[in-house]
Amino acid sequence: MMLLKKGLGVGVEFQAEINIIRQSGLFLADWYINQHPQASTAETDGITHFCRIGWREAVRPNPYFHPQWYLNRYPDVAANGGNPLLHFITAGEAEGRDPCPYFSTTWYRETYGVPPGASCLAHFLKHRLSGQVNPVPVFDAAWHLDQNQDVAEGGADPFEHFLAFGVAEGRDPSPEFDIKFYLGRYGKYLHGQNPLLHYLANMEGGVFLPKRPEQEGLIPAAMRRATRPAPFFEELAPPPRTPPARRCCWPITCRNSTAWRKMTPGGARASRIGQTLPAPCRASWAMCSPACRATSAIIRSTIRRR
Repeated sequence: MMLLKKGLGVGVEFQAEINIIRQSGLFLADWYINQHPQASTAETDGITHFCRIGWREAVRPNPYFHPQWYLNRYPDVAANGGNPLLHFITAGEAEGRDPCPYFSTTWYRETYGVPPGASCLAHFLKHRLSGQVNPVPVFDAAWHLDQNQDVAEGGADPFEHFLAFGVAEGRDPSPEFDIKFYLGRYGKYLHGQNPLLHYLANMEGGVFLPKRPEQEGLIPAAMRRATRPAPFFEELAPPPRTPPARRCCWPITCRNSTAWRKMTPGGARASRIGQTLPAPCRASWAMCSPACRATSAIIRSTIRRR
């Protein structure tokens, strides 16, 4: 690894470092100058600014390389005191080191068949706007663009857009990751962190789930599954229409009725049951319930004995 010697300025080693970075395809000059306009005042493409000042101030050469994160993640690189991007180009990527928390070098090489010696990150940066490559396994660029036509029409990097806006807007990165579910279940562990980045950092432990398990479901869904008809279940049919039940037509069976009060010692007795009932009620005697008729018969026999 080439190191920039203290006080060397634009010397041989420093110029060699610039050339390596320029040829690697990992420095996006237009993106860098757009992010840091001051870099275009002295240098035409910003590489010199990055190699001299930028990486020391944690300035990124592209959206997927984080100099400070790289040094914190790999203390052996920080101990050398050199440009982290230069280390990643010359040794780190070949060793399977990741350039940032949301790019998996090993997974990308295996998934897209990038041959040894070729740069996975350079391959991704070249094709990232196509929507056909993904930086991490839980992001599906093609699906995300299909679900969000406004992002597709904008022509931006779908993953970069997702990090900047998609999470805040509740857009899912893939059908395998549910933003709302993750926030609802694990929100207390995030402390403001991006849900997808939190999952990527903890996915190997198996404690955090990217979406609700199918067998878990919500209560309405569980009820629908539990009550769905079996193969031989009868077809649903409405119940037969029946006339409304008749109320008892014999007020004599009620202690509060006039006929009952007439049976008490202080009241006049009815000589006949028929005298306490209107004509329609006498006619509907046959339609009363057996219990009602039995009770009325007992009362009628009592009146006769008196």
